[in-house]
Amino acid sequence: MNKKSDVFDLIIIGGGINGAAIARDAALRGLKVALFEKRDFGSGTTQYSTRLIHGGLRYLEQFQFGLVLEALQEREHLLKIAPHFVKPLQFVIPEYERSKRSFWYLELGMIFYDVLSFLKSLPHHTILWNKHKVLSLEGGLDQKGLKGGVAYYDAQVNFPERLCLAHVIDAQHHGALVKNYCEVQRILVDDRQVKGVEVFDITQNRQDTYYAPIVINASGPWVDKTNELLAQHLQKEIGGTKGSHIVVKRWKDAPDCALYVEAFSDGRPIFIVPWRGDMLIGTTDIPYNKNLDCIYPTISEAKYFITETNRLFPSANLNLKKVIHCYAGVRPLPIVRKEAPGDIPRSHIIRDYAFLGVKGYISIISGKITTHRSLAQEAVDLVMRKRGREGKCVTAKVPTFGGDLVKGSIKNYEDYVKYRVVFWQRKIELEEGQIRYLIEMFGTKHEEIIKLALRDNKLQRRVSSYHPDIMAEVEYCLEQELVVTLGDFLQRRTGIGSGEWQGLDCVEKVALVFKEHFKWSDTMMKGAIEEYKKEVRNFYTLRDAQ
Repeated sequence: MNKKSDVFDLIIIGGGINGAAIARDAALRGLKVALFEKRDFGSGTTQYSTRLIHGGLRYLEQFQFGLVLEALQEREHLLKIAPHFVKPLQFVIPEYERSKRSFWYLELGMIFYDVLSFLKSLPHHTILWNKHKVLSLEGGLDQKGLKGGVAYYDAQVNFPERLCLAHVIDAQHHGALVKNYCEVQRILVDDRQVKGVEVFDITQNRQDTYYAPIVINASGPWVDKTNELLAQHLQKEIGGTKGSHIVVKRWKDAPDCALYVEAFSDGRPIFIVPWRGDMLIGTTDIPYNKNLDCIYPTISEAKYFITETNRLFPSANLNLKKVIHCYAGVRPLPIVRKEAPGDIPRSHIIRDYAFLGVKGYISIISGKITTHRSLAQEAVDLVMRKRGREGKCVTAKVPTFGGDLVKGSIKNYEDYVKYRVVFWQRKIELEEGQIRYLIEMFGTKHEEIIKLALRDNKLQRRVSSYHPDIMAEVEYCLEQELVVTLGDFLQRRTGIGSGEWQGLDCVEKVALVFKEHFKWSDTMMKGAIEEYKKEVRNFYTLRDAQ
C-alpha cells in the first residue's frame, strides 16, 4: 500500500525554469506536486542563457507574431512580479554600410515591435538618424561605415538561475515536494496509464518511488533521454543547438546599452551586453547532438566573439587572456528537417502523448526564459482539465518569492532599494553596492541575511575580494536555499563563480562553512573542493572543440 506522502497529483521531471514555473503554478492552484532535478535547480539551459527577457525582435522576420506578442506580454508580467530580478535595459542596433538589413527595414520592424507591445511600461523606440546620434549613446563604436541605427528597450535578468530557484522555493512553501540531486530512473506505467516514477536520491544513495497519474517531462535538452525511461518508444523531439558565451571585464568606452549587432564575418546576430559591471558576449547557434552532460565553450567560439567585438569597438583590444568567465548550453528546440539553426521556431510545444496511447504523460519542448510563466500556465491548465479540478492561474500577478517589494508607499523597485540602503547603513557597515547587490539577488529576503550578519561581525566579511557577497550569504543559502554542493552556492546562488576568478580564490573559505554545516570530515571537504575545481575546468574554461 502506498504511503500518503508518496502520492501526488503531478510529478515534474526537470528543475529548470520551465519545470520550476510549472511546479509553482500547480502548487498555487492547490495541486499536490513533486519536482525532481537530477543536478541542481537551474543548472542546465537556464544557467547558460544570454540572460535577457525580450520579445524576440528577430522573430518578426520569421513572422512569428504570436510568439513575439506572448513574449512582450510576459516581459511586462515579469517586470512586475520579479522587479529585483528583471529590469529594463536599453538596446542599440547600429546600422553599417555592410549591414544586411536596411535602415527602413529596421524602422519598420521597430514599429511592429511597439505595436505588439501596446500595453508596455517601457519607452518606445528611438530613431538614430545618423552616426552622430548613435555615437551620442555609444561613443566607442567603430565609426567607419556607421550610418545610423535604432534604440529600444527590452529587459535583462541578471540571474535566471535565481529566478528559477525563487519559483522552486515558492512551490515548496505552498506544499510541493522539491528535490535536487534526485534522478528519475524509471517512469512507471500500468496498462498504458502513467502511475509514477522511481527516483535515485544521489545525496542519500537510495531509491524511492513516488506515485502520480500525471508526469510532466520538463527536462529541457534531456527530453528524449527522459522519454526513453518509458517502456513505449516515443518519437524524437529535440534538435538542440549550442549557445556559447564569454564574459570580459569592461574596457574603456565599453557600451552602457546592450548592443544587438550583425557579425561582420557571417551576418549572425550577436549580443554585447553590460552585465554586473562586466560585459557578456554571445551567442552561438550550432546544432548539437553530442554528450549533453559535457558541454563547454570552445577556444574557436571565443575567438569569434573577440574578433567581432574588436571590430565594433576598436578600443576593446580583447584577447583570450581577458576572458574571465565562459559557459555554453543547449537550447531544447524541436527537431526539424529544413530550417537553419537560427530559424528553428522558439515557440514551445506541450506534447500530450495520449494520442499515442500513453495516458498522463506530457513533454515540454522548447520554450524561452521570457515565456516560462505562460508556458507553465498552459501546462497546468491541461493538468487541471485532466484531473477534473478547477483553479485559476494567479502567477501573472502574485510576486515571486522575495519579489513583494512594491507595496504601500513604495511605488517602484528603485524607491525600495533607496529606502533599504538608507535604513541598513544606519545599522551595519556594508557598502551601498553590497546592500544593492543583496536586494538584487534575494529581494525582500536580503533582510534575513543582514540580520544574520548583525549577530556576528565575521559574517559581514566578504566571501571574495572580487565580489560584494558577504559570509552571511553562505549561512543563509545552506539553511534556506537547498544547497548541496560548493558549485550550487558559488555558481547558482551567488555571482561569485560567474565573475572574476570564478570562486577559485575563496572556495576553501566557503568549504569550511560547508564542512561545519554538513559535518564533513577533512577528506570529504578536500573532495568537495576538488569537485568544484573540476566543475570550473569542465564547464567554465575554454578548451579545444569536442
